[in-house]
Amino acid sequence: MQPVEQLIREVIHRDGPITFDRFMELALYSPVGGYYRSHTPVGPAEDYFTSPTAHPLFGTLLAAQLLQMWESLGKPCTFTVLEAGAGNGVLARDIVQATQATSPEFFQALRYVALDFAAPKNLAPGPASGPSSNFDCLAAANLPIKGLVGCILTNELLDAFPVHRFRFQDDRILEVFVDVSDDGFVEALQEPSSQLIAERVIATGHTLPGGYKGEVCLRTDEWLTEASAALERGFVLTIDYGGTAKELYSPQREGGTLRCHYQHVVSGNAYVRVGRQDITAHVDFTALKATGDLCGLEVLGYTTQREFLRNLGATTYVEGLVNNSRAQASYESGALPRQQYLANRMGMQELLQPEGLGNFKVMAQGKGISTDDLWGFTPDNPHQARLQNELDTLHVPLLASTHTPLMEGKYPHHQAEPGP
Repeated sequence: MQPVEQLIREVIHRDGPITFDRFMELALYSPVGGYYRSHTPVGPAEDYFTSPTAHPLFGTLLAAQLLQMWESLGKPCTFTVLEAGAGNGVLARDIVQATQATSPEFFQALRYVALDFAAPKNLAPGPASGPSSNFDCLAAANLPIKGLVGCILTNELLDAFPVHRFRFQDDRILEVFVDVSDDGFVEALQEPSSQLIAERVIATGHTLPGGYKGEVCLRTDEWLTEASAALERGFVLTIDYGGTAKELYSPQREGGTLRCHYQHVVSGNAYVRVGRQDITAHVDFTALKATGDLCGLEVLGYTTQREFLRNLGATTYVEGLVNNSRAQASYESGALPRQQYLANRMGMQELLQPEGLGNFKVMAQGKGISTDDLWGFTPDNPHQARLQNELDTLHVPLLASTHTPLMEGKYPHHQAEPGP
């Protein structure tokens, strides 16, 4: 039995049945063997991969959106990007490197803060020029910076926030509590611990079938309120899997969205491998909008990751992998072997898959700003046109050893050499 499972059992024996929110909090974040305290979950030999580890193009495209945000704020001398939930820093590195390569003026103004609740000991290597004064790593459970001018960025952070689970039974919403028996953890239904749980579901107007099970996350409200308080002027950019409340609580989702990840295998059972598997649930973007409205954040855009990245020029970069002089010359001279070309193309396309990462949602919220439409939410924008005009000289990012070798995972006989 894992130490965290023993801890949860002791808590239940002492206090009685606990909410699933509390169970999930302990299973993921307890210092006594919680999943995120004892695992590096992202990677080819770990439990899943993410957009930043799929290909550095993700960071390159986000760098372009951050550049426009900086310009819309009047090019302040310091533009802080606070990435909450930065993990090992792959996204941080890719954004900083892309900024350094494509926009020296923005790079001089950029202060990038990679934040995670645990000390980021395994932070990915920094820019090629070495550590710089505009790159910081912080360990904290909250947002330690106030008066921030810039952007608070999250990628697959909010889906890991603990959630309350509910079941619709006998024409009412009951909350799922976790108890323990001789056979392991068991569920018990009780009156909701917060009236907000039922209010979120009822507000959709859906008629739910008996036995319907779902999740409500109240912690995102607290987090976004804190983010708004930390932000003097600028943006909150949220990238995650999820949808609107009407989508998440539709009758068709009668099993809920809770998922567990263990060595690239997905299941719905949170009560096994406690402390050794990830537990996530879809993000309610309707709730994010409502909370933002209350704390001074205006929604500036909402779309899928596929459309967001395409609007920022993703397909041009895929085309540029073959067509521009840098990539093509490398390929023809043998400096970029065919396996590496295929691996890079696969990683780029993985970001846009409509049934995968491409179906993630992107929401931008702003505070104290007046800006034109953000590129990521605007088809046929000037940035996209400029990239097309520069196709022959486009700087195409390539996979490095810090990224997940998706080609090798899908086709083991392709053993590509790691990129630069």
